[in-house]
Amino acid sequence: MGTFAALVSAGASVGALVAAIAAAVVARRLYAIEVGRDVASAEAARREEPSKVCAWVATWLDDEGRDDGMELVNGASTPVYDVLVHSTSKTGREEPVLRMNVVPPGRYFVRRTNTQYHWDFPRPVRHLVGEIRPIMKKPDWTVTELTFADAAGRRWRRDEHGTLHAH
Repeated sequence: MGTFAALVSAGASVGALVAAIAAAVVARRLYAIEVGRDVASAEAARREEPSKVCAWVATWLDDEGRDDGMELVNGASTPVYDVLVHSTSKTGREEPVLRMNVVPPGRYFVRRTNTQYHWDFPRPVRHLVGEIRPIMKKPDWTVTELTFADAAGRRWRRDEHGTLHAH
């Protein structure tokens, strides 16, 4: 009888070992899935504020006429820094780069000028009288690149298609 009991005990021990190995394999797979979710969640959180920064060419219409320029939106909760906006004119030629050290949260219209600075001071859209119309049907007249640093110092680039890239 002792031999049978030893065999049953040995079988139970092997079964327990197999179950423990299977549990370890399943736990490792679940851990890898959770780590992947954490990484994806952290990346989404990192991109959330920068994804709210964009620019497009626009025209400001008021009683005095029309001014061409661009609308710049910082929908993030913090300022962005070292902003460079590359664009083209309505004839498709490259415009001088719009450079700003800081852009606080908000919507701004920046008028194109023929001065040595090329661009007027950004004006908050809420203070403008008239209408701002985005240019949507002229592919040669567009913002070709927007680069900036977020409040954490990370560099970002939005390409001519509006896609956001870590820079």
